Amino acid sequence: MVYFRLSGPKSDGSRSVRSFNTDISGADSSVIERDRDRILTYIRLVCHVVERLGSDGTSPAVDAVVNAARALFKDEERCRKAVRTIDRDAPLRGDLVAVGSPFHNCFTYIYPDPAIEMTEESDLLTFIAFKSRSSRSANKISTSRSYSYLKKELTQFSGSPQIPWNVVGQTFVKEFAVWLMHRGYKDTTQGYYLSMLRTILFQSREEGFCDATSEWFRSVNISVVPKEQKTPEKRIEIDVLKKIADLDLGDNEDLAMVRDMFMFAFYSRGMELVDVAHLTAENIRDGILVYRKRLTGKEIRVPIEKEALNILNRYELNGRYIFPLLETGRSGLFATRRNWVNTQIKTIGNMVGYPGLTFVRNIDAWAALVSEMHITESIFNRSYL
Repeated sequence: MVYFRLSGPKSDGSRSVRSFNTDISGADSSVIERDRDRILTYIRLVCHVVERLGSDGTSPAVDAVVNAARALFKDEERCRKAVRTIDRDAPLRGDLVAVGSPFHNCFTYIYPDPAIEMTEESDLLTFIAFKSRSSRSANKISTSRSYSYLKKELTQFSGSPQIPWNVVGQTFVKEFAVWLMHRGYKDTTQGYYLSMLRTILFQSREEGFCDATSEWFRSVNISVVPKEQKTPEKRIEIDVLKKIADLDLGDNEDLAMVRDMFMFAFYSRGMELVDVAHLTAENIRDGILVYRKRLTGKEIRVPIEKEALNILNRYELNGRYIFPLLETGRSGLFATRRNWVNTQIKTIGNMVGYPGLTFVRNIDAWAALVSEMHITESIFNRSYL
C-alpha cells in the first residue's frame, strides 16, 4: 500500500506527523516506479491542498491538510476536476511544501516575495534575513543558505537578536574575524563568512543603511582559498582520457555509469555533474544535445558525436533520467549523489594513474584540447579522442 506521510510544525515548536493511505498498492517497492505518474499526481494534489489552505499567508496545520486531502480523494468527481484544473508543470510553493526523496527533483519550486520589510529602524540581522528571503524568492537557494549561515554566526557573535548599524564598522569586522578564529574555524571558513559579510555590507551601503568601505576589511583575510596552496593537479593528457574510456570495469555497474557520465560530459564539450545527472530523453533532439545550465540558465546546444552516441546507446531512454543516478532506489537528493560520484570518480582516477580525479576535470580537459588544437568551439565538429 502506498501512503503519504505529512509532517509540519506545531505552535509549540514540535512537529506533527500524520499518514493516510491511497488506492495504490503492490507486492513490493516496484509499485513506486510502476505507478510513478499516479503518485506524482497525488503529490501535486496534496500540494494543491496545502497551497489552497495557506492562501491567507499562514502555514496550514497538518491535521487540516490530511483531512482536506482525504475528503478530496474520497470524492471521485472532485478529484477528477482537481486533476483537470491543476497545472502539472507549475512550480510548487517552496515556502509551504517540501517533497521528499525520491520525488523532490520531479518538481520545481518558487518562493513568494519576502515578508520582511526594510525600514530606517532595521538592523544588520534584519537586512541579512531580508536578503536571504529575497534570494529564495529568486530561487537562488545556495545564496539564501549562505546568508542564513552568516546571520546565525553573527547572532552568536553579538549575543543579541539585533545588531544596530551604528556599531558596524572596521572594529566590528576585526572583532568578528577574531571571534571566528577562536571558534576554531579553518582559514577557508573564516574567509567564507568574512567575504559574505563584506558582500552584505556593500549591498547595505548601496541601499543607504551604512557607509562600508574596503578599508574595513583590509586587515582581515577574506580569501576562501587556503593560504598553503596544494600543488596543482597535472593536466589530464589525452592518453589518460583514453585509459578512462577504455577501462574494463567488468560487472561494476556503479563505476561504469560514473565513467560513462564523465566521458559523455567530455564528448559534449565539458559539462557540470548537475547538468549531466538531470539529462532526460527530451534533451536529445535530432542528433543535438540541448540543455540549460542549472547554474547560469544558459541554453547549450551540442552536436552528439559518435563517441557520445555510443554511450547513450548503453542506456534505455525510457526512465526519467538518461543516467540512472537519481532514479528510484538511489537517494534522489543530488547533493547526496554528488558525494557518491566523487568517491567513484576518485577510484577511477586511481585505476588510470591519475589520483585526485574529479568530475569537473572533464571541462578542463575539453578546454585544454580546444586550446591545443588552436580552434574555437563553434567550429569543432569532430572527435580527437
